[in-house]
Amino acid sequence: MDGLILSFIEIIGDYGAKIHSIPLTFIGYNMLAYKLFNIFENPEKSLSLVNSQWDGISNVLTMCLGYAMGERFSEKQTVGLAMISIGLFLI
Repeated sequence: MDGLILSFIEIIGDYGAKIHSIPLTFIGYNMLAYKLFNIFENPEKSLSLVNSQWDGISNVLTMCLGYAMGERFSEKQTVGLAMISIGLFLI
């Protein structure tokens, strides 16, 4: 669940960066830092597992955002991105 929350917050900063909006970028990434700080107040949270979940979900969301904004990947790049995402979800 932490990875999903972090990914949705991160997409705000990513979108702000893509459209060159400094305020939106700062808001998104500062919210992300705040949420990370809150997550790791719990000593039972594993940095590696939270980060792996976040990376996997973020990969998929960022690919979708990029596609919606006109970015396209070659077949080889798409396979590579899918393999990375699948590997992160397996962790």
